[in-house]
Amino acid sequence: MLSTCFAFRFVSRENIYNIFFLNKEEAIKKLSIIAIVVLVVILSGAALAQTPDTAYFWNGGYFDEEYQWHDTVYTGINQWFYVPIYFMGGPDVTLEYVDYPLAARYDLIDEFSVSGCSLYYPLTEFCAYMFCCHNDDDTEPPFYSNPPGYHSLSFLSNDRGLSYLDPPLHSEVPLHIMSFKVHSVNNTTLPGHIFSDAFAPGIDPVYGPANSGDTLGLFYYPLFISNACLRIYQSYSYIPGDVNMSVGAWPPAALSADVTYLVNYFRGMPTSLTCNLNGNLGLFWASADVNGDCNIISSDVTKLISALRGVSQVNFCPNYPPLWLTQADLPAEAPPGWPGCE
Repeated sequence: MLSTCFAFRFVSRENIYNIFFLNKEEAIKKLSIIAIVVLVVILSGAALAQTPDTAYFWNGGYFDEEYQWHDTVYTGINQWFYVPIYFMGGPDVTLEYVDYPLAARYDLIDEFSVSGCSLYYPLTEFCAYMFCCHNDDDTEPPFYSNPPGYHSLSFLSNDRGLSYLDPPLHSEVPLHIMSFKVHSVNNTTLPGHIFSDAFAPGIDPVYGPANSGDTLGLFYYPLFISNACLRIYQSYSYIPGDVNMSVGAWPPAALSADVTYLVNYFRGMPTSLTCNLNGNLGLFWASADVNGDCNIISSDVTKLISALRGVSQVNFCPNYPPLWLTQADLPAEAPPGWPGCE
């Protein structure tokens, strides 16, 4: 499937070093060469999966059960949301460490949350890791800066020799390994727009561009990074997975009781009332759509159970982005008209 919504990709850390530290004419020439290489790889389709020593990463979007990439992140204005990171390697790629900065445009994303970032298996088995090192676009030498207009946050799996991935990271299909938590700006002119350059490969202030390799640091795997678009909608007052929000309890939360509530709804129990919000698709029970397909079906139960166990993240219908992702994002008091069921 040919993606129509991506911002910028690079194929090796050397390309990034060369581009940002050359003069203007040489940089344009380098970018032109890289653009041709990227276009050839994209048009060749399956070539991505056939490069044995390359590590592939995707910033944002998600993969369905057939490993098709849906290349857009959805959010509202002035709210926290997640940017999932996916990894896939060729048959010869086994990562012993990963330094991975994610960059975002200042005028779209005004904040990164260090504590709100999350990891997924097998990254949860790391000996040591950290989300850190916020970096701007004006860092003074000898440190590295992001491209103009971007800032970044880094994921570091080790501190150069103190620890390594345990177990090493290897997957020949796209695997959700982490999520960055970011905050959108409060700009009322943004809803209804889509941005192809909202995210980009970041630059760590100390280690530079994203890189990965073996425990001895003797081999750097070539990287190929794809960036999803950002689409901004009007947001709605709910937490994904808070299925029983019709009872109006504050603060809302996704709990095991929501699983029971949704199961009883499918059983036709009259006590399990829907909480339909009036929005882009008309009336819709947005808080119950935890698999994000804009339908309320039995697989939402499975997804909610998986999320409560910490195995996966809840999703949401992109036409109804939630105002809050977790309880940590909630205001002290319920907004007027809560929960707003129709």
